[in-house]
Amino acid sequence: MVELEATCRNHTDRTDTIQVPRNHWYEYLKGARVQDVFPYLSLQGREVIISQKMPYAYLCQECWDEMGEEE
Repeated sequence: MVELEATCRNHTDRTDTIQVPRNHWYEYLKGARVQDVFPYLSLQGREVIISQKMPYAYLCQECWDEMGEEE
């Protein structure tokens, strides 16, 4: 297993952590789409995965919820 974490860009005190199988992590790093490799993760879990390549872009669930309310 590989443990990954992401800290919200708006709330630096909020960090989400997930564990994924190492072989799935390597498959993603080689270019597979996150939704194909991790269909069992929630959308927020997939955001943690994506944030490993773009850590400045991660938003916690509360921030996502607030963005949805503005629409």
